[in-house]
Amino acid sequence: FPIRLEGLVLTHQQFSSYEPELFPGLIYRMIN
Repeated sequence: FPIRLEGLVLTHQQFSSYEPELFPGLIYRMIN
């Protein structure tokens, strides 16, 4: 099943960054 990274970024904007032109993956940051 496909996972829409754009939807994850829109839902978790403060935690994640998605730049498909720079890196073909979602970067998710954990916050204490």
